Amino acid sequence: MWATVCFAAAAFFMLLCFFLLGAIMVAPAKFTTCFSLACVSAIAGLAFLSGPRVYIKKLFVAENRYASALLVASFIFGLYFSMIVESYLLSMLFCILQLNAIMYFFCKTSAVNTTTLKWFFKSLWTSITMLFHSGA
Repeated sequence: MWATVCFAAAAFFMLLCFFLLGAIMVAPAKFTTCFSLACVSAIAGLAFLSGPRVYIKKLFVAENRYASALLVASFIFGLYFSMIVESYLLSMLFCILQLNAIMYFFCKTSAVNTTTLKWFFKSLWTSITMLFHSGA
């Protein structure tokens, strides 16, 4: 029953995140808070589904130790930089790190890896150079 409640809360907070995507430039604290609460709710739901003690042991196995540390740090720093210091870039950076840690837990892969970053910066550089070459 508790797992169902946690998954329902995670779905609710993810729905709020979807609605807040349009206002992410204006209010990053709301998005970061909703995203963090959705992730915590989903993890709590999984913990209740498999048993809290077993799930905590899985989190701190040598294979998942670094991802668990990254996940906890991204929760703490994401909320800190969105609510206390109110830094847009750092709160979004920690949201991305949080997403990567969760993707690693669920899929053993990462949402943003070096290939994606290389492609992004290459296309950004091409766009910038094309902008300056077309204006000349």
